[in-house]
Amino acid sequence: MARKADETSDRQFVHRVLIVLGLTALFILAWQLRTLLLMFFGAVVVATVFRTFGDRLEKMIGCRPGIAVALSITLILGLTIGLIALFGVAVGLQFSIAIAQTLLAVAFLCWLALVVSRREPPQQALTALPYRRCIQAG
Repeated sequence: MARKADETSDRQFVHRVLIVLGLTALFILAWQLRTLLLMFFGAVVVATVFRTFGDRLEKMIGCRPGIAVALSITLILGLTIGLIALFGVAVGLQFSIAIAQTLLAVAFLCWLALVVSRREPPQQALTALPYRRCIQAG
């Protein structure tokens, strides 16, 4: 009788271990496919927006659903491209300014690390400062 109870206990243990291993494998697979899952979710959201706008166009114009969806895709993509053309230059300019400021900060931090590692007096280190004019003017 004790032997039968041990076998049942072992079976339950093996069953639970297999469940945990299966859930772990499922989690690892989902983690590896997270980019694909995110793209799939985004595609569903965008398709829902296209379909909703197409349904409204269908009611307003009175055309077939396929034509209304195609027209909604064309209008939304046209609006998006127009906004990018309108504001793209300004955003690009801001982005290039941000990159220039970041590179200046990185150069300053590299200089500061060099000064600290050499243990120079501040007067001598100031002469080796890159972009000395930019910092003194600011």
